[in-house]
Amino acid sequence: MVHRWRMEADAILVGTNTALMDDPQLDNRLYYGKSPLRIVLDRKLQLPNNLKIFSDGQPTLIITEQDKPINSASHLHYLSMNFGETFWPDLLAILWRDYKLGVILVEGGQKVLSSLIDTGLWDEARVLIGQKPLAVGIPSPILPGSPEKTLKLGLDELKVYQHVQRS
Repeated sequence: MVHRWRMEADAILVGTNTALMDDPQLDNRLYYGKSPLRIVLDRKLQLPNNLKIFSDGQPTLIITEQDKPINSASHLHYLSMNFGETFWPDLLAILWRDYKLGVILVEGGQKVLSSLIDTGLWDEARVLIGQKPLAVGIPSPILPGSPEKTLKLGLDELKVYQHVQRS
């Protein structure tokens, strides 16, 4: 199901810790259709080049505060910007204006998700809850309100939260 969601998205975004700890491919390999543009937040350009998202030749956008490395691969694109208070509104505006990215699937990690939730600049959150508890891990961010709907997926559960914009 997650790979179907990826196919429906324009981009998929993760933070530095998720990229480093999980070494995800961030593609749509288990469902037909296109793979989204991969976006990695790497503020200090500290991620190693051997990660799957850098070494498989697929287009990847790296958001950083640093200058673009001199000898970077042609499939890696860099956007240098300030990670200050207006980071999320600035980033989302650039991604729409310059890249025409409308649907961005944010897969984590916890710090990235929490900071985005705190800004209120999100539309929907999908929370998959499995039957098997994890022995170790990082707690999920807290979502405001109650889920709009809850669906059973076999033994698992999907909770869908909608963010209501207040004017």
